[in-house]
Amino acid sequence: MNNAYCNMSVPPRTTVMKDVRLIGKQVVLGIPLLSYPPGDLAELEGLLDTWDVAMAPRPHGYAIVVKVPEERANEGDAIVCHDKTLTLAVVSRIVGGLYIPRRPPRLSMENTRAVFQLPADAFPQEAAPFLP
Repeated sequence: MNNAYCNMSVPPRTTVMKDVRLIGKQVVLGIPLLSYPPGDLAELEGLLDTWDVAMAPRPHGYAIVVKVPEERANEGDAIVCHDKTLTLAVVSRIVGGLYIPRRPPRLSMENTRAVFQLPADAFPQEAAPFLP
């Protein structure tokens, strides 16, 4: 039973590539930064239904997100995103520590309470006019 997850009798169909690099500038996103009252999930889900959330950044594959305390959101090279549409589009596609760009938007209470940061180069310029 130990090797049940390591079945190598079938060739792999997916290529997994790891890209490890230092994060320079970061974009910080979070519902608390938008001054929404905590626990107001019904209103946010309604906004997801009406707003265009297609402008979320589309890095290849997945991006690992980093949770940061709200009070540290303005430190270092952080750029706080105050664009509500973009923030909701990104936060609603975060699962645990992963940002999955092709995931349908879905909010959870955990995501509405957290502040996340992503590398600034994950955002195309046209989708993120707040970037320098």
